Amino acid sequence: MRKFTSLALAVSMCLGLSGCSGASIFSNYREIEDLEIIRTVGIDYEAEGICVTACTGLTGTDTAPRIYEKNASSLAIALNELQRLPLGKSALLSHVENLLIGEEQARKGITMFLDYLERYSETRLGITPFIVRGESQEVIVGATGEATSCTDILGTIRENAAYVGAGCPYSCLDVATSLARRGCALIMAVEGVQREKLFDEQGDMDIQTAGFAIIEEGRLSGYLDEDETMGVLMVTENLRAAELDLESRGVKLTVMLTGCKAGFTPVFDGGELERLDVELTVSGNVVNLSEGGRLWEDSFIDDVEDAMAEKLLIPAAAALERSQSLGLDFMALGDAVEMRSPIDFSQMEKSWEEIFPGLEIEVQVNGELKRTYDINDPVRTDGGEEDSFWDRAIGSLTGS
Repeated sequence: MRKFTSLALAVSMCLGLSGCSGASIFSNYREIEDLEIIRTVGIDYEAEGICVTACTGLTGTDTAPRIYEKNASSLAIALNELQRLPLGKSALLSHVENLLIGEEQARKGITMFLDYLERYSETRLGITPFIVRGESQEVIVGATGEATSCTDILGTIRENAAYVGAGCPYSCLDVATSLARRGCALIMAVEGVQREKLFDEQGDMDIQTAGFAIIEEGRLSGYLDEDETMGVLMVTENLRAAELDLESRGVKLTVMLTGCKAGFTPVFDGGELERLDVELTVSGNVVNLSEGGRLWEDSFIDDVEDAMAEKLLIPAAAALERSQSLGLDFMALGDAVEMRSPIDFSQMEKSWEEIFPGLEIEVQVNGELKRTYDINDPVRTDGGEEDSFWDRAIGSLTGS
């Protein structure tokens, strides 16, 4: 009886501390209706500090997305002042998904923002950063309307960029780690594009990808073009899908790229790294074909794969050449060499940073058709061979 009484007393104390009674065991407890959930934060340079623009997302109700602006000397102060929003609600920052940094501010530096996100208990380093070619506020305001939000557009970009060969989303943690290890990093770049409103409740601006931004020693130093961005996706195995137009034997076709495998072979001689061989194998499926294509012929398939390799060698070589010309190993090739030959790597007389800009790098690209979606196609999903559709159909009818 005594144990039961003690348990009942403990339960009653916990109930007294619950949110239903107006109190909580959490010191920072706040009711959901008193919160404004911030999902996108933009930062632009101001002469006396920064301008921070915060945006909510679509809530699934009739409430349109809301935008708030604060000028302050630092991100910490600006976000702290968002706790006193005009509507009397507190800003909830634990659900921030996107960090947009305007180009001018990015050229002056971004590390202080990464540092704040790591130190502040409410924010997460899993946030995706974007460098805006222009001002972040212009993009946030322009792409947000009563029925659209910049947050949701950026979410679509995060999910789809690697599937169209336009980039891949690196988190703030990825960027901070790369800067700490290699002194450089890549961040997806975006830009606002004016368009006519499709509907009255939509914003008058769209957001589109604009390659990769190069971050050197914490500051924006330049951008990668379309070919170089595609090459980075291949070398880092972040290519998910992209359409590639080809021509073989006078036949035009479109191949949907489905992935890339990268192999790295360092060549050492006398303890010195003399060369790095990079082999990329890109797989794809034929999704469009003009008249005259003979996909059931092994020789035709071989020619298509050679055409794939020849065309994809251009972006792969461009990305590697740009990286070496800048002396910035933003594709982590040094890590690949060290992982492949850790002992030889540790015994090199010169550091990787000294060797990398002048290192001989030989890149080879292989094309590999996985599927052609043709009833006469002998190529299966795994690249093997099987009887054609007609052979299987006739065999099932004759019992052979």
